[in-house]
Amino acid sequence: MSGRIRIALRHLCARFLACSHGSVLPLFTLSLVPIVGLVGAAVDYSRANNIRSGLRGALDSALLAGARDGSTNWADVVANFFNSNLQLKGGTISSANFSLTADRAYAGAVSAVVPTNFLGLFGINSINVDVSATATVAPVGGSYCVLASTRLPSRPCS
Repeated sequence: MSGRIRIALRHLCARFLACSHGSVLPLFTLSLVPIVGLVGAAVDYSRANNIRSGLRGALDSALLAGARDGSTNWADVVANFFNSNLQLKGGTISSANFSLTADRAYAGAVSAVVPTNFLGLFGINSINVDVSATATVAPVGGSYCVLASTRLPSRPCS
């Protein structure tokens, strides 16, 4: 019984592979899944990158405000400034930490979770976004100069 089924399946597969009539539609249908997946990944990654840029701008300006304040309640100033400038547009903040380092630099790190729309079909339900920045106050001739730096991904110069 299984020998006949095997022969019938082999014959059916041979006929299917030999037939070239209308082969564009099945090929297009099979290639549609990865195309939609790649376009969806680009859309979701673009949204996450947009939220990362907003987080970076809000964190930079908040740390500069805290460094400019320089009082003992600088962390409250930073948190209030950060929350007032933040526009996530679909993501949620998972953690925000602000600290004063040993060399009197104001540091902050923020993590957010961005839910995905298209990548959820492939089992990726969210994208984690992390941003960190540091602002340093350095005395310059009796007045203060505020310097800020963010960690950007390293890219080769072209």
